[in-house]
Amino acid sequence: MRKIFNIKSIITVFLTMAVLTTSVYALDKNEAFKDLFDNKSQYLEESSTHPQRSAQLNGIKATLVSMAGDEKNAYFVIDFENTNGREFKGNNIAFEQFQIKINRPKFVWFNQNIGVENSGSGMSWRVVNSEDEDFGKKPRLFVVMSENDKIAGETGEIVIENIIEELNPVSLDNLSRSKLDLYKLYTESTANYKQTIVDNSEEIKWANENKEDMYQTEYANNIPSHKLQPRGLDRQMFEDLDGVFIDNIAFVDGKLHIVTRFINQRQSFGPTLSSKVQSKDSSQTDINPIYNIFESASNQDSSYGYYVYDISTPEELKKYDLSGWYSKELNKTQGVWKIAFDANYKVTNKKIKLDEKIKIDDEESIVESVSISPISIELNLNGKNPNNGYVNLKVFDKSGSEIFLSGGSNMSSKTKATYVWTFMEPVDINAINKIAIEGNEIILKN
Repeated sequence: MRKIFNIKSIITVFLTMAVLTTSVYALDKNEAFKDLFDNKSQYLEESSTHPQRSAQLNGIKATLVSMAGDEKNAYFVIDFENTNGREFKGNNIAFEQFQIKINRPKFVWFNQNIGVENSGSGMSWRVVNSEDEDFGKKPRLFVVMSENDKIAGETGEIVIENIIEELNPVSLDNLSRSKLDLYKLYTESTANYKQTIVDNSEEIKWANENKEDMYQTEYANNIPSHKLQPRGLDRQMFEDLDGVFIDNIAFVDGKLHIVTRFINQRQSFGPTLSSKVQSKDSSQTDINPIYNIFESASNQDSSYGYYVYDISTPEELKKYDLSGWYSKELNKTQGVWKIAFDANYKVTNKKIKLDEKIKIDDEESIVESVSISPISIELNLNGKNPNNGYVNLKVFDKSGSEIFLSGGSNMSSKTKATYVWTFMEPVDINAINKIAIEGNEIILKN
């Protein structure tokens, strides 16, 4: 992850630091959560706060509209407005850096270059009104943060660096096609060039020792025995996308291998091979990589993607174009927006002591307790750490309906583990009466 400031950007910050303001809005205080969760927003009324704190810079105002949370998890709703009257372009906003800092004796930073992916170390996010008519006037960002230490009662700061307006493809049917001729690129780049092929047995060994689920098993089965080395070919992949290159291309052990290099860190994606001729013939469908992995260069200025495709001969390349799903940058506003906040919402967690014995993989564990809030559930286990630190949890209400979970995290040792999951949407904590841990059902008594 890049540092927030280099010497040049420090100078820029002194010259253009955002002005922090507190605004008063004549609106329903819980409006933001009602827009997000409809009638389920009622479960957040006790545990929400509405700071309305803003930072304004270079024609854009960013406002922390609302927060809600529990001991270790928090929601943030942030609105963006143009103060010069123009509308935001495209259907999405992104940032070169988005960070949340919790003020403690030892600072805890949640860094997320949220243009790269939708989730990161302790955070997930989404622009909630990208398809609405009001997006151009006021894009709204919803952020969920989780961590192993306490958030409630702490102070902190949201730091946003460089706001980007972009156009996202609305579906996979909108893949952009490269004008590169793959067959020509391969033949010209490999003529009179001796590739460096390296053994990849260490990755295979590691993957086979760490199989935990079907996804990882499939990944392990597709790891190549040998790999290409980057070579600096640097052929720009798409005309309208800077900083994304084909770095190397060759056939290794009967499969097509492509190495990509990304200077544009927000656009790290796996290229697809799309048929030149759209046909009902099933043999002419798009080809996605059977193996892919991302690696950062030591200088952190570039990242590399490695892809393997189930294509065995150069002649087959004549049938395909290189395509990709990526955002098109329409406008960038430089600057650093800083918004201070107080996580002074009311904590409404319900803690239930259990001391229930269960078996996971024939090993006995004790479920010591659960803690439930409108936005998360925390599970405390005592026993041999199961499944390499992962357990499957299902939550049910009194009607027997499953309450679906979103992201999860865990902190564990050899004999103890704490797991935290956030709910897909706010819940009535008094309606939850049963959990199932790896199939072990436990009734929760209110």
